[in-house]
Amino acid sequence: MVWNKLIRRSFYEKHDFKFPEDHLFEDVPWAIELHYYAESVSVLHEIGYYWRIRTGENLSVTQQKDNKQNLIDRICMFQKAFDFLDEKEDAADIRKMLEVRQWGFEYVGYLNQLSMMETEKANDYINLLADYIEKNMS
Repeated sequence: MVWNKLIRRSFYEKHDFKFPEDHLFEDVPWAIELHYYAESVSVLHEIGYYWRIRTGENLSVTQQKDNKQNLIDRICMFQKAFDFLDEKEDAADIRKMLEVRQWGFEYVGYLNQLSMMETEKANDYINLLADYIEKNMS
């Protein structure tokens, strides 16, 4: 998430961080790289952001669990994050935490949608997730 971070400009420029283009959830690989290279991180315990759950037809991107491109982009951005971590010899613990987060939080919403989808669409989702699991889960 981009909106909850303050980053020293010199640190940002030193590592030449870039956001992947043309995908939703582009902050996932960015945030992983940012935290990997950070020597220290401070956490504020005060709430500084309230997420609004939208209703009707104007859903946020994170609420559009029945949008196949949404799932494809999410998988693509997590894949970029995993690819980055896999290049680092000391990142196994970070990778494991990311795996737990994505399956405990990120993809549950998609899985919950399966029973409400037509069979063909549900099978597409299952195949996307199965391919992803096969490639990434140790």
